[in-house]
Amino acid sequence: MHFFSDASDRRKRFGAEPLPLGKLAPPSFGFDPICPPACQRILEASLPRLVMACAPVGYGKTVFLTELHHRLRQRKVRTIWVTLDDRDRDAEDLLVLLDAAIAVVERPAFSLPGEADLRIEAMIGRLDALPGRTAVFIDNLHYCEDPRLAGLLDQLVFGAGPGLHMMLSSAHAPPVDVTRAKLQYAVSEVDARQLCFDHERAALLFARAGVGAVTTDRIDDAVHRTEGWPAALRLLQVLAIEGGGMESALARFDGDGKDIASVLTGRVLAGFSSELVEFLMEIACLREFSADLAHAVTGQARAEEWIRMLTHRNLLVFRIDGTRHWLRMHTLLRQFLLAEGERRVTVGRRQAIRRYAAEFFVLRDEAVAMEYALEASALELASELLDRLARKLPLGRDWRLRYIRWAGHLMAVGLPLSLSAHSWYAWALCFSNEHERARWATERLLERLAREETGEPSLVERAGLLRVLTSVFLDRTDDARMAANQWLAEDRSRDPFDRAMVCSAAAIAALSAHDDDAAEGFLQLALAAVSGWEGSYGQVWVGILQAIGHIDAGDSLKVEAELAALRETAVSHLGENADIVDTLDLVHARVALDLGDAPLAAQRAARGLRSATRHGIVETVVLGMGVCVSLEAQGYPLPECSGHRAQDAVALRYPARARRILDMFRLRALARSGEVEAAEQQARRAGLWLLPGRHGPLDREGMARLLAHVELLIAQDLGERALVLIDRQLRQPATRRLPRESIELQILAAQLSLREGQKRQALRHFSMAIVLASRRRLQGPFLEHRSAVAQLLDAFSDRDLSFTGVDDLRLLAELRGRHTGGARSDPIASRESLTPREHDLLVLLDSGLSNQQIADRMAVSITTVKWHCANVYEKLGVRNRAAAIKRARIQGSLLG
Repeated sequence: MHFFSDASDRRKRFGAEPLPLGKLAPPSFGFDPICPPACQRILEASLPRLVMACAPVGYGKTVFLTELHHRLRQRKVRTIWVTLDDRDRDAEDLLVLLDAAIAVVERPAFSLPGEADLRIEAMIGRLDALPGRTAVFIDNLHYCEDPRLAGLLDQLVFGAGPGLHMMLSSAHAPPVDVTRAKLQYAVSEVDARQLCFDHERAALLFARAGVGAVTTDRIDDAVHRTEGWPAALRLLQVLAIEGGGMESALARFDGDGKDIASVLTGRVLAGFSSELVEFLMEIACLREFSADLAHAVTGQARAEEWIRMLTHRNLLVFRIDGTRHWLRMHTLLRQFLLAEGERRVTVGRRQAIRRYAAEFFVLRDEAVAMEYALEASALELASELLDRLARKLPLGRDWRLRYIRWAGHLMAVGLPLSLSAHSWYAWALCFSNEHERARWATERLLERLAREETGEPSLVERAGLLRVLTSVFLDRTDDARMAANQWLAEDRSRDPFDRAMVCSAAAIAALSAHDDDAAEGFLQLALAAVSGWEGSYGQVWVGILQAIGHIDAGDSLKVEAELAALRETAVSHLGENADIVDTLDLVHARVALDLGDAPLAAQRAARGLRSATRHGIVETVVLGMGVCVSLEAQGYPLPECSGHRAQDAVALRYPARARRILDMFRLRALARSGEVEAAEQQARRAGLWLLPGRHGPLDREGMARLLAHVELLIAQDLGERALVLIDRQLRQPATRRLPRESIELQILAAQLSLREGQKRQALRHFSMAIVLASRRRLQGPFLEHRSAVAQLLDAFSDRDLSFTGVDDLRLLAELRGRHTGGARSDPIASRESLTPREHDLLVLLDSGLSNQQIADRMAVSITTVKWHCANVYEKLGVRNRAAAIKRARIQGSLLG
């Protein structure tokens, strides 16, 4: 949950993140790749949606993917390549690499700047925006052990458009729903049997390597002993060249798995000088290396000569970058050398190698330097690097997660962080949704600052800022407001970025208490702070918070145009898939429903909830979830991404208040639908009976509880108690400042009064509801209580209501158009009750078209078709398509 954490604005101040070395392009082999027949067929066929190469190490998966990559480039297919290694165990690591790889191929016209927390939805949007076909290669997927990998791959395979193709390699089956993929797409699976070399491929391998004339029997023998294992055959080829031919090589290798080590020992240790062997075991400590790095860490003057010899002889060493300076050992070779090094190279020497590597990278890539420093237990250097790496935190979520891991490692070994690193550690936690840990780290930081009496005012300011932010994110709104006032009261020069965050935090605390005047004051200060920024992220956030205040004040009509303009600004500067656009959509959904546009409300709520687990605050999330619950209660079909389970998943990522308010929304929906027992159970689970105090203003949760309590009493036939509660609440000044809630209370009071036979009181309450809503064009409360409104419209004529104002008359006409008394009292609605659009829909339904076909004919979305269908069914008093067609024929709306 974030605000003011945009990376695109701050990259301009801090510089861009370096690309991972050698991970965004396939390796460059010193030999011509050879593909088995099964793989060759895949290379020559039409490109499948999904290709999976699954086999143990040494079967040539990377060679196969590299050749496929080359063939697709020749066909003008756009390619994106990512290589994982043993550092990339988290799904976030894979997302970071994918983000960097996509950025390499994106054209400026399709670039979508903005943080978006590297979420997969944003990546899919960026990939879909690329013209033509795109093949995404992920090599060594087995290194990622994160349980979230399954969901990430599922979205990539099934969530992207038809132009995306996935090419995966792994030592074991990746977590992809292959059965579903085969039902929907073309899928090609490659296993160890298909990657094995047959006689023809083995002969080609030996011939290309320059092995002397090899008889058919010798080739068959080699294939038999190695079982076609490509790595073993290649080792035989090396031995044949170095040791006197194929017959000699076969005599030294019997193909048994445990003899791979013997082959390598005979080839590497016995065949090379002791100096070279020691050199190889030392550089095996490095995941990637160059001649310069190898010389720096080993001190060997012949490092460049030896590396050139290794690549020339194709001894399982591959070039990994375009400059051809950086190399990587094959996993088999590196694993063997590491094992040998543990026996033959001292721990101190191995640690020294890694420390030298850390020092080598200090001025080249501080993140790589940090990893080597931690591996070498060079804690002093690691501590120094941690302070320097803090400046990269604004670059994005991946840097924050790495910083947390690095700082946690140092603390785990007992090294105290510097005050500066401690403050940035708390900052990284705060903006990585680790709010409880961030709060703890902030309190410890404040204790250290008080104890150590630092002379750095910036650290004190940052600690105070973190106290404000963590209080907001943990929903401790009173603490947040107090800390913000204290922070703002100090007469010091402030960074406008920090000042805007503090002011916004104070505004959020005020909004949660429905103190809109105070919120607006804080937001004006925030707006002044962000007005000089080059980017638009801060302005958008302030605009969102201002919109929430206006919505609370019932000014949805005014806010609608402002949000539309704000969204256009956000999309143009930050991209359609930026998280903050989704947060804006949550707020816009409430406005759309208030103004009676249910299709737009559903669309905006669905878009907003898709990233709400990562971005937003309680105030924005409860608006969107309230819209979804309301639409569900009205029978509006919602997509799965905004349904019941999705709402639960979002609420669980926020403080408990979000869940409690969601429970109140659902309780009201159950009570309104007559499911009294279920509503009572929901009330017990939610602790509804712990009502807020009767004095003072009600906050957002308190008002939700009040409305839920009233509707539950109505469902329980306890109308008198409900009326007393409503009357008492309507007399509260705080309630009068909440028009939407006041309108709902007036509608409920009118319904209860009518039920008790008190028509005069019912007329007064209903008239007041219309008057309160008409100037603001608020239709949402009437939609949410459509059954009660229909009863009231049946009970009172236009003469009874006796409106003379233009706004009042317009709203009354709109309500009668939506809730005709005839449609409610007569199960067979008249033909005139259907709009022309709805009549056209009936004709298309009668023709047997699917919802998607109807959407195409009417040039609308399928969601809009479902909404129109729901309205038609209601007007006709039926529940499904067949019944609607039958009823329409009876009444004459359809012929035939």
